[in-house]
Amino acid sequence: MSPIPLAFLIVSCFVTSISINDLPQCIVNLIYRNEAKFAYQINLFGPNGSTGSNSDLLEAVFLAKDPRITVNLVPYGELRDFNHRQLVIWIVNTMQSFEEGFKGVMEKNVEFRGHFVLVLRGDFIWQAILHHFWEIGVTNVIMFVEGGSEGGVSVVGYKPFQDDCCRCVGPKVIGRCVAGVCDEEVFEALFDNYVRKLHGCPLRIATFTRLPFIDVVEDRERRLVLRRVEGDMLTIISRRMNFSIQVRVPTGEDIWGHVYPNGSGTGAVGMVLDNEVDGTIGGFIPYPLLIQRTSASIAYYMTDFVFVVPEELAKMSSLSQFSKPLGTWIWIGMAVVVGTAYVVILIFSCPLVGYFNHSPALTLYRTTIGDSLPSLPTGNFFRFLMFMLLYFNLIIRESYKCSMVSHLTEKRHLVDISTLQAMIAEGYRFAITYPLYDLLFKDTLKLDGTVILLKDEEYSRGLVQIIRERRRIALISIPEEIVDFNHQHPKWVNFRVCGESLMRFHFSVYFRRSSPMVPEFNRLIQRMLSGGMIAKWHSSLMNRRYQTTTLNNEPPTVLTNGHLFSGTSDHVMETVELFKILGKRVTKLPIPQQEEIIEAVLGMLDLTEQMNKSSALVPCQQSDHQQQWEPAFNLTKSVSSFVLTNCEGGFQLNAASLTSSPSDIV
Repeated sequence: MSPIPLAFLIVSCFVTSISINDLPQCIVNLIYRNEAKFAYQINLFGPNGSTGSNSDLLEAVFLAKDPRITVNLVPYGELRDFNHRQLVIWIVNTMQSFEEGFKGVMEKNVEFRGHFVLVLRGDFIWQAILHHFWEIGVTNVIMFVEGGSEGGVSVVGYKPFQDDCCRCVGPKVIGRCVAGVCDEEVFEALFDNYVRKLHGCPLRIATFTRLPFIDVVEDRERRLVLRRVEGDMLTIISRRMNFSIQVRVPTGEDIWGHVYPNGSGTGAVGMVLDNEVDGTIGGFIPYPLLIQRTSASIAYYMTDFVFVVPEELAKMSSLSQFSKPLGTWIWIGMAVVVGTAYVVILIFSCPLVGYFNHSPALTLYRTTIGDSLPSLPTGNFFRFLMFMLLYFNLIIRESYKCSMVSHLTEKRHLVDISTLQAMIAEGYRFAITYPLYDLLFKDTLKLDGTVILLKDEEYSRGLVQIIRERRRIALISIPEEIVDFNHQHPKWVNFRVCGESLMRFHFSVYFRRSSPMVPEFNRLIQRMLSGGMIAKWHSSLMNRRYQTTTLNNEPPTVLTNGHLFSGTSDHVMETVELFKILGKRVTKLPIPQQEEIIEAVLGMLDLTEQMNKSSALVPCQQSDHQQQWEPAFNLTKSVSSFVLTNCEGGFQLNAASLTSSPSDIV
């Protein structure tokens, strides 16, 4: 058992006349049995700092003490730089002097540690004395009382949780010390008075619904009960320590609660400080005032505060969509090549030079976009340069098309929320509760248009409102709560979690300062952690389905036969509808005009057939086994650069057919 929490206070109350021979020897035995727990330090003082009337006690302590023990005779309230675990022997003569000295003890011993022996000379009200110590959470209290007809000294203490009384401060005999000889187990059990069993007494817990950790609901008898993992954990502890759970839900605007420098508090924490409840369970940020005013169990779970936002796709401008398929340096290289080509064409289109016969703009456009030339330049060198330019433009166009397909079918990116700076740059506002703003952002985020302060009761409504309206507001939360929210609303878009953590969030059971139940809670919580109770709950809660994004989780779309069939069908239907409209308009015209239109269409068809049978095809010599010419050709993607090939593989092409466009033939 740890000596620090056991070192709270030990009160030894002597009522009426105690044997002069028994008292010093009992205290000496007490010191010898527990000197290590006292850290070998003793503070002995009497009324107004005097010890003259108790010279026998002082003499016995000095004569029988271990050489390692140091004794300080300065009153406890005036001590400087001392160990809070020391043994304090306090001699009191009247009830008034006790109450006056007790105020100084409370102010001085802010840690509520140490071992106190209170020696009372006179008549005192035991119940009132014990009540003072119970008010500050001290249960390790003993009294040395005259044994009456049996003689000796009775060692008396009290236990607040008993079989027949809950939170009682009545005295209870622990053992007896006669002629300086004490029972063997008296002093060993003296400083081991922690609460391990509550004997069916109710334990008052202040808490509220905070999914997914705890849920406060009503049972069939309309009593408040706890559900979820924290409720299950408290239920297991209640069975081991034999207590019932009484749930108290905090009221007001601040449900969590906050501790103020003057010692007051609000919400669940305030109920603990005011002794309205025995403790509160849940997650808190362990700030200094909370640690100083309460005693917490070991943390059974820890997480981080983060900002969460609704899923939103990153915005992309039209210019960005147009330029993204190619890299920046590719665009710069294209601009340099095209610009240089235009300057060359412009210079050599001069009538005095005469290398190009058409407009420079037309020549550049046909070379870049049309994959052809209006006419061949004079000079083999310029023909070679224009051929290289045509080849370069062909590569760039095909590469752009392929990259565009990949760009259009890739998953769309989400808004960058990796850091707070990125979120501020994206124009997000931050919604924070009042206590968290005071703890985290009071000196960093100013109250302007970017910060929204929420009350605790507005928090849940804020989650629903932000996700429904897709507002660009970052709400402070924890990942576990967001995963549970996404699970509860599967048809909505998911919340996303910012990649930057704000502060660690500790889940513990918080009691009043120096509560005697903390060690037993620590032992039971440690056993549950070792058994994997919290780890199993965490693995089942953090389902990856509710952490993934919902806006861009579909696979990329690629071209399939279904797309081709659908597109061809739509094109055919639209063409049929177009011919229907044209047919209706043509039928309304006079017969001579209808015949002219039909002749013009037939002439265009004949002209197209003549283009396909261009004289660019020079057939090879006929083989012996061939009875007739069977020319075959493949038409490339660009109509102006079609190539006719013979089935036997030999062909010659006229240069004009490669450099002339179909528009010239038409």
